[in-house]
Amino acid sequence: RKDTVTQLSSGWRGRLNLFRAAVRFSRGQGLVPPLQEVFSEVPFLELEKSFGKIPAGAAELFSRYFRVKIQGIHFCGPAYYGVPFIEGFRSLALIYPATLWLARWLAASDRRTTLCDDDVARALAIADHHHGYSPIFGSLSFRSRVRTLQKLGDIEKLIYWYSR
Repeated sequence: RKDTVTQLSSGWRGRLNLFRAAVRFSRGQGLVPPLQEVFSEVPFLELEKSFGKIPAGAAELFSRYFRVKIQGIHFCGPAYYGVPFIEGFRSLALIYPATLWLARWLAASDRRTTLCDDDVARALAIADHHHGYSPIFGSLSFRSRVRTLQKLGDIEKLIYWYSR
């Protein structure tokens, strides 16, 4: 989600709506709650279907993005909430499937079943905004969840699943 001043000042009603959206996300059933205006309510199941091959321009975009993050060491240490190198690298790797899931959501919001370069670019901008600027990614609970995904071998599985 992208918090605005209006949302943050919406009081208990706004917090209740966020809680309801969190419950819907944790269940992963029914319709995905649109947390930003660029998204529409679509069935969770629709986002798990193959959206085909990743567009050529998107592959180049990912290549540039990861090259800049890695060369700039912007995924660990002081640039990333003091997270150690390996933990930060795992978190960075999760940007790929998260971006492709968001790109699918954007495409599905436009009633399309294939991705275009613009879907991936917009999704990467959303994912990167939160990855680099939301302190939750440095929290112990988030880091623990990433470690659990790594121990289960699920990071690689997510990358594979959303690449198809």
